[in-house]
Amino acid sequence: TIPENVKPGYPLLHPLTNVAEAPFHLGAINMTNKAGYLYYRALVEYAVNRYTDPSKKHGWVSGFIVGNELQAHWEWYNMGDVSTDVFVEEYVKALRVADLAIRKTHSKVKTYISMEHHWNCLTITSTHANDPKRSIKGKDLVERINAWSKAQGDFPWNIAFHPYPETIVRPEVWLDKTALYNFNTPKITFKNVEVLPAFMKQKRFLYKGKPRNIILSEQGINTVDEPDGQLLQAAGYAYAYYRVSHIPEIKAFMFHRHSDSLAEGNLRFGLLTADDPPRKKRIYEVFRLADTDQWQQAFEFAKPIIGIKDWSEILPKTITGDDN
Repeated sequence: TIPENVKPGYPLLHPLTNVAEAPFHLGAINMTNKAGYLYYRALVEYAVNRYTDPSKKHGWVSGFIVGNELQAHWEWYNMGDVSTDVFVEEYVKALRVADLAIRKTHSKVKTYISMEHHWNCLTITSTHANDPKRSIKGKDLVERINAWSKAQGDFPWNIAFHPYPETIVRPEVWLDKTALYNFNTPKITFKNVEVLPAFMKQKRFLYKGKPRNIILSEQGINTVDEPDGQLLQAAGYAYAYYRVSHIPEIKAFMFHRHSDSLAEGNLRFGLLTADDPPRKKRIYEVFRLADTDQWQQAFEFAKPIIGIKDWSEILPKTITGDDN
């Protein structure tokens, strides 16, 4: 059943959204007419007013992410079969309106674009294989958003990135073959996540002379159905956390997810199992102690699994854009 808010004619739904075939019923924001603009602006202004209320009675939100995993827009921000030029132009309108509505209320609250780990290759899923009308290379997306924002008046958009392992089913991120240490890497995963802040430090991407904010807003390490599945997941997290903690340009690392979800099929990213009651997995204590002075003891088990003798062996590399 198609939800009411993704049926044709709903004011917030972009008219190019393929309602019938959109895999997850996640349409693009309608910025093509006054009604869509006003509904969207009202929604953003309401949210930012509510969640930056000085009393904090509703909690506090420090940033808003517009859309989800834009490279795979057919799944996560559906605008139908559309050219990259049209997609970016329509998206940047929504991004800019969100930024203006947010900073109207609170100057420190940030607006983010959402990206998954495909960087210089197209996302391939069961609904599109190398289809440039259903996906965009991450590098191309950033370049085009930057060009649009610079041409029409720059504004402080930021990046919410998802550096899952190259094959999200496998937890051994340190083995990723498509995660290279240069700006043309096919994917950006935990193995080469330092590529993203290095890329965004280039002069043309700066906003008022400073790099844009980067957060890791959704990523997990899967538990494979193998005897050492939980151990591999925990080692993958230790590897990821250590590397990210040494990249000061990355401001947040939000792990997906708290507990396994049966709705995600063979993906079990949780710190807890989906049992009733849930059980703590091997990763639980590693996660709990990661930012304490006990991290070395908690992470020690992972070194022989990763294939290192000292954590300094996996420190982030200096990226110039020309490395292999």
